[in-house]
Amino acid sequence: SHGGWNGPTGMGGGQGQGMFIPDGSGNVNGVKTVDEGLEAARGKGNHKIFLGNIPVGTRPDALQDAIRDQVPGVEIRDTYIGSGNFAFMSFDTRPNALRAAYELDGCEMLGRTLRARPAWHNSAVKVYDIPPGVGNKELAAAFRKFGEVQRAVVAADEKGNSLGFGMVEFQRRNGATKAVQECAERPFIVHKEPQPVRVEVFAMEDLDVGVTDLELTKASNNACPLDDIPPRPRFLKAGGEGADATERLESTLAAEWSEMVKRQTKEKKELEARQKEEKARVQADHRAQYRNHLSQLSSEAKEKLKQEVLQQQQQQQQRKQSQE
Repeated sequence: SHGGWNGPTGMGGGQGQGMFIPDGSGNVNGVKTVDEGLEAARGKGNHKIFLGNIPVGTRPDALQDAIRDQVPGVEIRDTYIGSGNFAFMSFDTRPNALRAAYELDGCEMLGRTLRARPAWHNSAVKVYDIPPGVGNKELAAAFRKFGEVQRAVVAADEKGNSLGFGMVEFQRRNGATKAVQECAERPFIVHKEPQPVRVEVFAMEDLDVGVTDLELTKASNNACPLDDIPPRPRFLKAGGEGADATERLESTLAAEWSEMVKRQTKEKKELEARQKEEKARVQADHRAQYRNHLSQLSSEAKEKLKQEVLQQQQQQQQRKQSQE
């Protein structure tokens, strides 16, 4: 044993079940195949967690051994221990990283209570206006021109249809910075249509661990301005006859808030509908113009364009192989 582990109270062992990430392999007509789109979504295995309040003087190898004892079956790729009694650890898959964070948070090691959370990727960008026909593989290939791509995903609905936006994780932060800067300066086309994508820094949202009791007590932005009033989850009573002054005030304020939200929701839906209609109209017009342009090209010009596309594809493949 490494340091007297005690599991967190009430966590039920934290088996980390119910999470699935495909490995990109399949079997078609008896022949094993690899879906490059699934491989692009799965990534190269740099899924990190943050460990706080680790014992002073802990060595990386000792910490890794202790965690393997507590969370058997996970593959630890890398460990960095900082000077402030904290560490970052990389795992082979996101489910394993989440499982480790879940099972380690609240454990005791050498008399210290560990704090564990997923450590979100700081080298990711969000990509908007991704045209039809672009999947994970194509998105990853397009963004390798900015740096080594660790993972790329085009968001899809429950039927697997593209939602028109996605995420790209780079191996290094300068790749993300370069992508955001250059795509803001010049139109960047990722597929056949001359439809530029929009690239922004990815703002992470933690929906795995969330706001814990510890974070709630120490974070000033979580503070409630009515701290002297005890929390009372409840449905408000109508502020009519028989209601006291507090109930009448709460009913009035809640009604004002609800009306504001309804109005903003309606305005947002109307704006989104107008924007969707305008995008469809412009896209149809651009496609018609492009088809007309191609129909007027000579056979020699078409062959030149085809060769340029093939050359770009070869360069992308060479870039991918060099990065691997």
